Amino acid sequence: MGKLILLLLILLSWLQYSLWLGKNGINSFYRINSDLKLQKEYNSILKERNEKLLSRINDLNNSDEILKEPNTQ
Repeated sequence: MGKLILLLLILLSWLQYSLWLGKNGINSFYRINSDLKLQKEYNSILKERNEKLLSRINDLNNSDEILKEPNTQ
């Protein structure tokens, strides 16, 4: 009976170690979640910049003015 309890305690300890400090444990989850938030913020900044650039491109394409190079005669 004592060996069974010892085996179960070792198994429980190993499971707890894996949960808290293992490769896909709680620490990894929080780190990845933090990285995800930063990436979403960066993506929103880039999306806003891209929208401004597309708007500028559309303005240039739909402009009635014709851009001409100055004559250097």
